[in-house]
Amino acid sequence: MPDWTYQTVFRPILKQLPFPMAQVMAFGTMGHLGRSVVGRAVIRFTGHANPPKAAVVIRGDLRFSSPCGLGCGVDLGAHAVSALSLFGFGLIEVGPIDVGGAGKSERKTTEWRGTGVAIPPSAQVEFERIFHNLDRNRFRNGTTVVARLNVNDDADAGTFIDVVNRLENLVDGVCIMMPLSNDGRPDAELLNHRLTTISGAGLQTFVRVGERTAMEHAAAVSEIIDVQAVSGLIIEGGTHPDGHRGMTGSVTVQRTAAAVREIRQSAPAVFLIANGGVVEPADGLQLLNAGADMILLDSGFADAGPGLPKRINASVAVSRNEQTVSTDEITAAEIPAVQRSWFWSFLLGLSLLGGGLMALALGWTRVLLPYDEEFLGMLRDEICSINPQLLPFMSHDRVTLAGTMLALGPLYLALAWFGDRQGMHWARVAVLASSFTGFLSFFLFLGFGYFDPFHAFISAILFQFITLCLRSSQPLQVPQEFDLHNSVSWKKAMWGQLMMVIHGVAILTAGIVISSFGVTTVFVHDDLEFMQTTRAALVQANSRLVPLVAHDRASFGGMLMSTGVTVLLASLWGWQRGRRWLWCALAGSGTVAYVTTISIHWSVGYTSLLHLLPPYGGLFFLWLAMLLAREWMFEDATIRSEDVA
Repeated sequence: MPDWTYQTVFRPILKQLPFPMAQVMAFGTMGHLGRSVVGRAVIRFTGHANPPKAAVVIRGDLRFSSPCGLGCGVDLGAHAVSALSLFGFGLIEVGPIDVGGAGKSERKTTEWRGTGVAIPPSAQVEFERIFHNLDRNRFRNGTTVVARLNVNDDADAGTFIDVVNRLENLVDGVCIMMPLSNDGRPDAELLNHRLTTISGAGLQTFVRVGERTAMEHAAAVSEIIDVQAVSGLIIEGGTHPDGHRGMTGSVTVQRTAAAVREIRQSAPAVFLIANGGVVEPADGLQLLNAGADMILLDSGFADAGPGLPKRINASVAVSRNEQTVSTDEITAAEIPAVQRSWFWSFLLGLSLLGGGLMALALGWTRVLLPYDEEFLGMLRDEICSINPQLLPFMSHDRVTLAGTMLALGPLYLALAWFGDRQGMHWARVAVLASSFTGFLSFFLFLGFGYFDPFHAFISAILFQFITLCLRSSQPLQVPQEFDLHNSVSWKKAMWGQLMMVIHGVAILTAGIVISSFGVTTVFVHDDLEFMQTTRAALVQANSRLVPLVAHDRASFGGMLMSTGVTVLLASLWGWQRGRRWLWCALAGSGTVAYVTTISIHWSVGYTSLLHLLPPYGGLFFLWLAMLLAREWMFEDATIRSEDVA
């Protein structure tokens, strides 16, 4: 679920539900998606959250696709492990699983719904339910899954061994809390006994330690970790003297960062994971810069939304200033422009822009081309004599089509130059998906019966650009934009993104509807009322009139579908802080299309309010979305040292 949907629709609802109902509902629904091929395809399509290569974490034998992990207690019962593996996590911690009956109803359950509140490690989850859900969520997308065990001091050794053995084929590792002696120091002997059991099952072993313990006994903790066969150490922030986890946030991030620095100095080689109050990317970068190899999210994931790991991964990639996802491993300097996909996308945009200008000039003046007259077997004056409103009606269709082309052309130009040329894979996919949609719409002529030779010629040329774009390479992407804070401008931009996604779906739907009219009834009631005629009268006057109008209708519908796909995908995948070029492209192209459409309607006198309501509403919707997003998308995208210190 993208941030724009979560922040504007689901979060306000979930915040009103009691713990743990909100978690069970949200992750239960997500789990159903993650366990099906179609559901995972939907998550991939909307999220586009694969971690960039620059975010990969490697230390020793450990390798994670992302420095961002999900802490236990978030997905109660491990309902949605398969779905969550597609959100950009390198590690998912499930549980906690109590071993030996540690703390049941007497365990304190803290409020978790506020910003920066630690989600409590609840003991209310049934063991069998966790095992059952882990077995159902076998798809992991390469993400490491670790089970957290809460082991009571007097837990029966046989019970502990049984739990570990049952987890052997369900998870990649196990995490246990560092046992403490009566004086509060780490108990190396008891820890060694438990780790021996875990390593015997062939699982990775992670040890948790509170940030207070890490600060007060850093040397002892480091010594034990160096001696024991431990895969990694998790420093847990927000631990209070009474043993309960409390509020997290900036204070906890700072305390956890201090503990990370202490341990890193004592044990430079240990794989260090920090779990302490991360609610925005800046918090994650602060912990990573302090020396952590990975961070875990808890309540920040519930508050900021499911896009938080993607934002953290992008920020890490930018801060490392390395190259990331690409379609090949060839540098831009070695490949000429004509062998790059952006070059052909750019030509495609120029062609649409030029074609739109010609169509606009034709629609405002002569309206009909010579081969249109040849197809009808009538001259322009004879066509006018059939119905004086016929040519104005056709003019309104063709100018509206031209306006859509004048919107789509600049969108392609922007996506090619600022997106594809910079290695943004989503921009290339958006252009290809949109252009293929437009090309396939040409074959609607099979439904309306008018083969336009010029339209076929242009489509054939544009199809060559599409195929050349498809087979050409894309340069490596050097990540530039970042998004560190859950600011007010970011939250407003999420509303703007939601509106633009709805806008793109609406345009796509309108294109489908208009295309269907083009191959069926052709006219709507308002059309016939404007011309003061009937379909039968037009057919009687010339049997080829309706197929000619249907051609214009279907072509316009196909162009609308292409535009809808472009707007939808650009809004889904490209909506990012600092991308003013995308803001200008969407706002400018949309305004041109709507103003052109509205102008030609008023020019020919086709002013039915019901007919013009879609362009009126679309223009208002577009600019409301753009105003909401303007501040965020025009912000500077340069990471400052004070942002991540």
